[in-house]
Amino acid sequence: MLFIRGPTEVARIVDLDVRSLVSLRMSQLGDGEHYNPQAHGELIVAEPGDTLVSLEGQCGCPIASNPFDDARYPDTDFVPVCEFIEEHPACFELGFV
Repeated sequence: MLFIRGPTEVARIVDLDVRSLVSLRMSQLGDGEHYNPQAHGELIVAEPGDTLVSLEGQCGCPIASNPFDDARYPDTDFVPVCEFIEEHPACFELGFV
């Protein structure tokens, strides 16, 4: 898993489609300003071999569980706590604020 904290780190992303998406998001989040991870956040890119448990543990965000009601994916009552989930051709994008 890669923690991307600025535009210079985007080159570490091997998949070109994912790299392009991360570059776009950094540009959008910065809105013309210099990208600042303290103000704009960091982007986490899952890599082959990363597990759901390792992702949740490293990023500190519940992905397949809801800490408010203990529901877990694929329970019918499960509601993710991220602000959005978007499917792209090369990846899924989840947004946490």
